[in-house]
Amino acid sequence: MEVKNQPIAIQISEQPLRYNPEAIAHKFDSNKIRVIKRWLEILLPIISFAAQWWWYRIIRLKPHIKHHHLAIKLRQHLTNLGTAYIKVGQALSTRPDLLPTVYLDELTKLQDELPAFPTKIAHQFILEELGAAPQEIYAELTELPIAAASLGQVYKGKLKTGEIVAVKVQRPDLADKIALDLYILRVLTVWLEKRFSKIRTNLVAILDELGARLFEEMDYIQEGNNAEKFASLYSNITDIYVPKIYWQYTNRRVLTMEWIQGTKLTHISEINAQGINARHLVEVGIQCTLRQLLEHGFFHADPHPGNLLAMENSKLAYLDFGMMSYIEPYQRYALINALVHIVNRDFTALIQDYIDLDFLPPDVDVAPVRGALTTLFNDALTSNVAELNFQVIIQKLSELMYEHSFQVPAYYALIIRALVALEGIAMKIDPDFKVLVSAYPYVAKRLLTDPAPELRKS
Repeated sequence: MEVKNQPIAIQISEQPLRYNPEAIAHKFDSNKIRVIKRWLEILLPIISFAAQWWWYRIIRLKPHIKHHHLAIKLRQHLTNLGTAYIKVGQALSTRPDLLPTVYLDELTKLQDELPAFPTKIAHQFILEELGAAPQEIYAELTELPIAAASLGQVYKGKLKTGEIVAVKVQRPDLADKIALDLYILRVLTVWLEKRFSKIRTNLVAILDELGARLFEEMDYIQEGNNAEKFASLYSNITDIYVPKIYWQYTNRRVLTMEWIQGTKLTHISEINAQGINARHLVEVGIQCTLRQLLEHGFFHADPHPGNLLAMENSKLAYLDFGMMSYIEPYQRYALINALVHIVNRDFTALIQDYIDLDFLPPDVDVAPVRGALTTLFNDALTSNVAELNFQVIIQKLSELMYEHSFQVPAYYALIIRALVALEGIAMKIDPDFKVLVSAYPYVAKRLLTDPAPELRKS
């Protein structure tokens, strides 16, 4: 028996999974025992971290050594606390307005991997979500998952009609567990904002943004829609490939998509053995990223090596469309203008770009910010602009943002995550690869051909 139509009916009848902090608060306000139990699990690492911070202060450990050790401890605690805290740490790793650089660097090492859950549970979820047992839907399905991450795990399978597929199954009770942790974190952030009036960033708004994104990631119907939208916008780019979604075998907690036989871009020797030009695929990825950020605005926010595969036909395949974001047109134009003003050393105009991008308030004291930007970029631009290392610039800019009360919008944090990941892949393939050399022709073409009045002033 092959199930085809029932899952589609299930999708239509259900509402999308969305983050609702008020509904979550209502649920857990009346479940004090469970909340207290989880609070105790969270408080132990907090006390341990605070005690270590206090001890380092007592013994007057040098600041750079102290913060290095504390950053490692923070990463370890977040990992041990589970999915929601791993995601919080990953989000914090792109927030130079919240943490010093040493913490940002350490939190980028957080791994989105957890031990697998039993296949028996995965099979039960397939039955519940798709309306039939796995053996009735798939001709073959691996006994064990081939990968396990914080939100779910992936099996390799084969449909009755012969297509090879990847089947992603969500972790048990995931939405409920994440909702509880978000509830506790929201209580904590509200308290912090009231207790420490000098906090310049809206922590609750940042947490709610993360909560909304996490709930979208847990909705595999949304991920399937993201994949199809991404394909409609970018699969016409030469050598870009997006896998097909099999909707009749997809629901909120189970996603069935085309299996991509490929090699991680960072596995250089394997790619070379297949006669594939890895450097060319990085160029393709950069051009696709520029189109995402500066043309359509809909972008893949998690292009790490596991989500970018070199296919045997020399195409670059994108995977995992759970973490996507969107940049408004005015933000795209402001990003282009900012790049032009950096190259031209017009730091007064650059400050206006940051105001337009919501990094700075309109009434900001311009003089100290302009002085800091001038020092930073004049030092960085002593060599050819094309020779700049993007990650070094971001690191120095992060330090400046932390010192001068910048507020980093959520979309920018995701852009930086995407660009730094892409440059990291490029540098592993070719240590001499310069992202700006690859990107500059596209930006120049946009400046010359785009009729938008926002770009004419550049």
